[in-house]
Amino acid sequence: MSSKICLLIPHPDDEVVGCFHFIERLGPTTTIDLIYVTKELSTEMATKRFRESSKATEALVINNYLQWDFPDGNLINHRVSLIQRMTELQDKYDLILCPAPNDKTADHAVLAQVAYNQISLSKLLWYRSTWLTFPLRNADFVVEGKASKKRAALRHYKTQSKLALQNVVSLSTLEARFCGFHADSVEGFRYASSELMKDDPLNVLSLKSLIRLRDWL
Repeated sequence: MSSKICLLIPHPDDEVVGCFHFIERLGPTTTIDLIYVTKELSTEMATKRFRESSKATEALVINNYLQWDFPDGNLINHRVSLIQRMTELQDKYDLILCPAPNDKTADHAVLAQVAYNQISLSKLLWYRSTWLTFPLRNADFVVEGKASKKRAALRHYKTQSKLALQNVVSLSTLEARFCGFHADSVEGFRYASSELMKDDPLNVLSLKSLIRLRDWL
């Protein structure tokens, strides 16, 4: 695995949702930096969310926590600045992780599209967040872990209590069992490519989306 890795995190909680086991596995032997791309407009809420993230990841080995401070929910209006930031990463890291381009969350989608256009595909790796942008069976590689650890980390995000973040773990367990993995929590990753991604990914926070789960598996 590459020696210096950057995780592009749209919002605090995506690092645990999509990459907890990845960091858990590679952190002790690899330099991993987290970049929080957006920030709440409210200073109080921003502080709370970053504090929650710090607690959620305190058992993981992370080299640096960095912040770009683009406004949460409004990344689309800062595309030029985002492009500039993104191009600066090229020579700093061997591998850069971000959501896949078919992620439907607004900030995630903008981040993924800019990364796809600005970062060499040989350095770009896609992870799944609250949108399952590709089935686990289509992952280029997976990282297995314990669901109990991931659930415990997610419980620190009290400001996001209205979101069913635990659904991510539940669905991961179901997918893992269906695909024949022994671990009860599995994260999937795909190397970036020009191949078209599925236009209708699954939103794990939406029961309406999960109606299609049977076809997805």
